[in-house]
Order: sequence, then C-alpha cells, then structure tokens
Amino acid sequence: TYLDVSVDKDKAVNEIIDGYDAAAVPDNLVADRLDSAAYSLALQIEKDATTELESSATTFGDTTALDKDTIYDTIVDVRTKMSEAYVPNDNRRFLLVSPTVFGLILKSPEFIRATTLGDSVVQTGAAGRIAGFNVFEDATLSATTDFIAGHPDWCTRVNEWSVPVHLQDINGSGKYIGASAVQGRRIYAHKVTKAKTLYIKKNAGG
Repeated sequence: TYLDVSVDKDKAVNEIIDGYDAAAVPDNLVADRLDSAAYSLALQIEKDATTELESSATTFGDTTALDKDTIYDTIVDVRTKMSEAYVPNDNRRFLLVSPTVFGLILKSPEFIRATTLGDSVVQTGAAGRIAGFNVFEDATLSATTDFIAGHPDWCTRVNEWSVPVHLQDINGSGKYIGASAVQGRRIYAHKVTKAKTLYIKKNAGG
C-alpha cells in the first residue's frame, strides 16, 4: 500500500544581529544565538511530530488517572496490546511520557532505572527502560496525554530539504548596514503509517 505524504512544514529562523559585520560579531554572541536558534527550530519540529502522533494514535484504555501503584501495570498492558498487533519487540519500542507520568514511573516500586544503556539509546536521550520500552520524558505532549507507546518503523519523519542554522552576512542586502543574521530553514513532514501500532493513553485533565 502506498501512502501520500504532504510535505507541509516549512519552518525557519531569521534573527538579525544589527550593527555587526558577520566577521566582527563576538564569538560568544555567535555561539549563544546559533545554539538558541538551533534549539528553537528543533523544538518546533518535535512539537509538530507530537501533534501527528497524538492525532493519529489509537486510544488505549480510559481516562482514569494514573498513580505510582498503577503506572507499571498500565505500561505492561500496552506492551501486551502492541505484541498482539505484531509490533516487533526488538528494543526499539518507545514510550513518550509526560513529566507528571515520568515522575510516577520514578516512584513506582517496580521501576528499576537502567544502569547501563546502549550508546544509541544514550545518544537519543532515553531515561531508562521499562517493560521493553525505551522511556523518554516528553514535555511537548498535550495536557491530556499521559503517554504514547509506539515503534519507529511506523512513525516517519520526511526531511525534504534544509539549510543548517548558520551566521549569514547581510551587509550587501541594501537594507541592513553592517549587519548579520542567524538563519536556518527546514522543510519536512511527519506521518504515522499504521495507527494500530501506536497507542495513546489520555487523561481527563487539561
């Protein structure tokens, strides 16, 4: 089956550093602005990814509030649901949890924080493993989402085109005199290709 994916996200940063020629901008200012711009652009991309995951995922369970005594059993139950849907249990299943739910996991008596993780897991920021999931705290989840469980094989990001965040001399623009700009751009899209492999646990809050 072929799916049409609309590449509909076009995000950019364009911050003017007025009064400085690009070559004269203090190094510490350049580093600060480049880091800030890159972070802002990456955060926007993650928010867009979360929107796609939340809108496309299959609802799991009900909106009953979780606590430290029920969080582990709930995660085990969604693990079982994914196995019944033939989602591979190959150490790549992920669990995106809200900061509140992450706190419950840390307080759960069944949770044992992993002391060693593979390099690939550490590099992606996984906080630990539980019930076969790589667990990530995700502050971009909406207030009514407790967690999202899934597998990267069916959650796709299309990186269509990009200009890395960089310092651009705009002295010859005719408008800005002796100025530079921190610029970068990403054109991309997100797509969940099989909803039954992705599960979302909602709550009644907001």
